[in-house]
Amino acid sequence: MKYNVLIVDDEENILSSLELAMEKHYKVFCASDGKTALDIFRKQNIHIVFLDLTLDDTDGLSVLKEMKSINSYAEIVIITATNDIPTAVFATKLGAYDYITKPYEISRLLLLAKKITEKIELENEVAILRSIKSEESGKDIFIAKSKALKEIKKLINKVSLNKSTILITGKSGTGKEVIAREIHFSGNDKKKPFVPVHTGALSDGIIESELFGHEKGSFTGAHERKIGKFEFANGGTIFLDEISTMNTAMQIKLLRVLQDKTFYRVGSTVPIKVDVRIIAATNTDIEEEVKKGTFREDLFYRFNVLRINIPPLAKRPEDIEPLAIFFLKMYSRQFQKDILGFSDEALKALKNYHWPGNVRELKNIIERSIVLTENKSITLEDLPLDISIIKKYEQNKSPNMKETKKELDSYEKDFLIKRLKEYRWNKIKTANSLGIHRNTLLYKIKKFNILKETT
Repeated sequence: MKYNVLIVDDEENILSSLELAMEKHYKVFCASDGKTALDIFRKQNIHIVFLDLTLDDTDGLSVLKEMKSINSYAEIVIITATNDIPTAVFATKLGAYDYITKPYEISRLLLLAKKITEKIELENEVAILRSIKSEESGKDIFIAKSKALKEIKKLINKVSLNKSTILITGKSGTGKEVIAREIHFSGNDKKKPFVPVHTGALSDGIIESELFGHEKGSFTGAHERKIGKFEFANGGTIFLDEISTMNTAMQIKLLRVLQDKTFYRVGSTVPIKVDVRIIAATNTDIEEEVKKGTFREDLFYRFNVLRINIPPLAKRPEDIEPLAIFFLKMYSRQFQKDILGFSDEALKALKNYHWPGNVRELKNIIERSIVLTENKSITLEDLPLDISIIKKYEQNKSPNMKETKKELDSYEKDFLIKRLKEYRWNKIKTANSLGIHRNTLLYKIKKFNILKETT
C-alpha cells in the first residue's frame, strides 16, 4: 500500500525536489498555497503532510488547525525557518507530529515519513487485534477426509494465489469462515489482516459504519472517528458472512467497493481506496433471492466470480470422526483435562447422527462433553439426548422392528420418564444429565404429554 503524502510549500523548486524524492515510495500531492492544500486534504485520504508555516495566502498554523479539524488522524510535519522555532513548538501543541527547520536534508524528511508510516501500521495492527477478539491460534483448522472437501482443498490451492472475489455457499455451521481463512492463509498475503464481519448480526443502522467507518460527529453517538473493517483489512482479506441479509441501500454501496475498491466513511467526502480481497458467504439460496428481487443481480454476479459450495456434514460422514478428534484435543487442552478419546458406542452415535447444525453443532457438543465428563474418554452417556437416544434405541429394538418416527418418539418418551424418575422429577438435574437446556426438556415433556401423576 502506498501512503498519501501532501507537500505544502510556496517555493516551486522545493515542491519539485520533494515530489521527485518521495514519489517512489508514496503517492504525492503538492500545493503551493493554503487554499489548494485544504482542497486536496478534503478530497483525498491524506496520511502525512509536510507543511511550510510561511505561505503567501495564509499562515501555516491556520492550515494546521483546519486540517486537524477535518482529519485528526493525519500526521503533519511543520517546516519552518530557524528563527521561528517557538511557533513550530506551538504547532506541535496544536497536534503537529514534529517540526523540521530550513535548510534541511531531504533524507531527514524521508526518515520522518518512514517513522510516521511505521506508527500508522502499528496503530492499525493494534486496532485490528482489538476489533477481532479471537486469535488465529484458537481457530478451527481445515480438515478434509471426504472426497467433497478434498476437491474444495484443491480449489483453495488454485484461488488463494490471486485476489479474485469468492462466494462461499453452504448451510449454517458447515464451516464457511474456516474455508475463507484457509484461502487467506494459503495465499501470498497471509501476513496481512483477515477481517471477518458477520453482517447478519449487524442492524441496518450500524452496518455502514462497521464496514466503512465514520467521522466524529457524523451521527448521534459518533463521539470519535472510527476506522471501518474494510480499512482494517487493507492489503489482506475481508470476509462478509450472511451477505443476503444486507438491505438494498447497503448492497449499492458494496457494489461500488467491488467495482473500484473505493468507499467513504460515514460523514466524509474523502474517498478511501483499499487493496483487499473480498470473500462473501451465504447460507441461503442466493439465486432465489435474486429472482425475488431482495438481492441485486449485478452484485450477485460481482460476488459470484469464483464459487465454493460446502456440503452439509451429513453428506460427508468421513469428516465426522477426524473433526470430533480435533475438537476433543482442542478442548482437552483448553480445559486442562486428560481425555483420551471416544468409546466405540459414542463414536458410532456421532457418526449415525444427522447433524442439522453441521460442524458447529459437532464442535459445541464435543466442548460440552469435555466439560461434563468425569471419565478418561467420552462415552455415550456424555453425549446429549438427541444423539444418545438414537443409539440406545438401535441397541434395544428387535431385529425385525421397523424404525419409524412414531416408534422412536415412543422410545424417547419412555427414556425421558425413566430419567425424570431417576432424578425425582428435578427438571434442572434431569436436563443437565441429558445435556439439554431445561426449556428443551419442558418442550419434550409437553410434546409427549408426560404427567407426573400418571407415571
